[in-house]
Amino acid sequence: MALRFAQSETGFPRPLESVKLGVDVTSHDVEKKDIPVKLPNAEDAIVEREKITDYLLNPAHRYGASKSAFFQEFGFSLDEWEQLADALQEHGQTFEVTKTKDTPFGPRYEIDGELTTPTGQSPRIRTVWQFDHGQTAPRFITAHPLERLT
Repeated sequence: MALRFAQSETGFPRPLESVKLGVDVTSHDVEKKDIPVKLPNAEDAIVEREKITDYLLNPAHRYGASKSAFFQEFGFSLDEWEQLADALQEHGQTFEVTKTKDTPFGPRYEIDGELTTPTGQSPRIRTVWQFDHGQTAPRFITAHPLERLT
């Protein structure tokens, strides 16, 4: 079944099936054969400094330490945190949405694809973006590797 999108009350794509059936469907996988769906307003995507410096590149963070090791392996560093922020923003603008989910805070979008890195390698990662209620720009939530290079 092809997943088609309708505009929701918030103005962002919502699967047409959930609108048609009057059911609140909270998670949707976008099949590759469907019409490609990009992150809405991706050119305005926000990647907050704290998400990078205090979490993704912080080796002492309780949950971010393994992510820090992963990103540093590909040449990203705390001193030049903007490189990772720019690469994540580019990732969100380049690849198609693979999954959407309605949350109490607003719709979330998952995007899978290769990350441009300082080492020239291209690890596959998943980024998660959210539109907070009342906002028109997607906000970066997290990223994690999809597979490890051997």
